[in-house]
Amino acid sequence: MDKIRQHPNLPVFDDVIAHPEARLPSRSPIWSTVLQPDWSINEAWKEDWLKKEVPNQSLISDPVVCQPGFDLERKDWSLLNHFRTGHGLCASTLHDWGIRDDPLCACSSKQTMLHIVNECPLTKLPGGLQALHSAEEDSVIWLRKISIRQKKKTANQRMPVPEIQHADNNHSVNKDLLLH
Repeated sequence: MDKIRQHPNLPVFDDVIAHPEARLPSRSPIWSTVLQPDWSINEAWKEDWLKKEVPNQSLISDPVVCQPGFDLERKDWSLLNHFRTGHGLCASTLHDWGIRDDPLCACSSKQTMLHIVNECPLTKLPGGLQALHSAEEDSVIWLRKISIRQKKKTANQRMPVPEIQHADNNHSVNKDLLLH
């Protein structure tokens, strides 16, 4: 902020220092917050993180630090985070969106992301979500085998139905069993 104050010719000067009046009370423009000299964005993030109710918040002790699996391929990282947050393309979600007739898994329980990783006798990961969060080799192998991936759209499809399957040495379950 000091640098901006000292250089009125910067394009951002008018937006930050000589700013317009706030039009809506719901807005939080940068100029409405006075930053203390010892203010830290990392500390502010941690404080905000602890105040919020986030699904599976207990998995993450420090939101500033890169989480396990950050170096995975994008498709694996994205799927890992679907499980961490409990929001992904599972039968329950597809049912809520009106894409499926029922929210049930092949095992006859409601299929949520947490059910897939923690409870389902067909797909559960030993150690559950906590083990998956660690993103160790066994967990990443399980993640790649579980394959909840969205297929590409065809011309007449609004949203393609994802492929959900799991296969390993002990059993094989195809998408017709899980998405019936």
